[in-house]
Amino acid sequence: MHVLREQTGNEMLGDLLKSCPPVVELQAMLRTIEIARGDVLEKVYFRKPTICNAIHDGHKRELTDSVLRDSQTVKISDFLDKSKELILQIEHLHICQAFLDRMLPRPGELPADAGWVRKGLHSLWTRQRSEFVTNVVEHSGRRESMWGKNKGWVRHWLYIGMINVVVVAFYVPPDHPGYTGPMSWPAWCAYHFLAWCLLFDCITWHLRVVLSLRVSPARVKPKKAKQKHSFRKTLEKKVVSYASRIATSLLSPNPMCGTWRTIVCVLGIIYSPLLFPLHLMVIIGYYSTLRFVLRAISTNISTLLSTGLLAGIIIYFFGIVGQVAFPEDFMDSDGTVLCSSIGECTVLAATLGVRSG
Repeated sequence: MHVLREQTGNEMLGDLLKSCPPVVELQAMLRTIEIARGDVLEKVYFRKPTICNAIHDGHKRELTDSVLRDSQTVKISDFLDKSKELILQIEHLHICQAFLDRMLPRPGELPADAGWVRKGLHSLWTRQRSEFVTNVVEHSGRRESMWGKNKGWVRHWLYIGMINVVVVAFYVPPDHPGYTGPMSWPAWCAYHFLAWCLLFDCITWHLRVVLSLRVSPARVKPKKAKQKHSFRKTLEKKVVSYASRIATSLLSPNPMCGTWRTIVCVLGIIYSPLLFPLHLMVIIGYYSTLRFVLRAISTNISTLLSTGLLAGIIIYFFGIVGQVAFPEDFMDSDGTVLCSSIGECTVLAATLGVRSG
């Protein structure tokens, strides 16, 4: 319309442009979609994030994997709520990142003739600054309670503890030196499970540092004798990078990856039989598809357990009524009483009902 007004010189177009709302109101109008449903006109507001490029595939995958799928209504509402939280969190992290970039400026580029000591210190400082900024931003982005942050650890703790109790109950006889009595099982399981969790967290952290190297120094081989000098430089560069990454991991502010915790974990894992179940939990926690399957199974298992509990209560009351009102049904053909307590009669009623069914 501006171009037409300039070409034609029509003042009516100028008056029309002046009567239009400002850009902000136009943007607000464009973000509103009106849907006519019968005689009712509904307005659906789609909030457009200011940082669209910050939402990558990892965020989308994590969002879709964490959506509750109990029903279609719950899935849609939970998806919309978590999408809004994701947009707010990304904008908040972007603000924190920009603030920390202003407070902690990035180190400048090194000259070409810088020594290997200066390069190593520069690389270490760069990685420490980047990791500090990342940890501060991630910590500031968490708005959940302490229980919300540690709920996954507590749940895994309970799962592995139950597995360990079963292992000890079935594979450690009472006369074995490792048998310490049923009262000390929870403390024993908790101690060893915590030791394994800390150790695996430290190991995965250090392995991630080692595997982050694109090319290992041992794989760099000179093709010709005249390239020996460049090979030495490449090897020196990789060694400096490797040392800086190891130093960064050892000096990391992450409280779960301290070197002293690694030593404590090594001292506590000798008598623990938790290697297989913890490997299983690590694999499940790494793959989003397995997490989704585990969540679905957990939902179905909770429903089955609730149904089983209700059936047990019903059978228990039926056992009481049957023992009181129909005592002859709990005797065999010879007149021998098949059960002498409510618990035994409940088990008998359940087994007889299953067999009859």
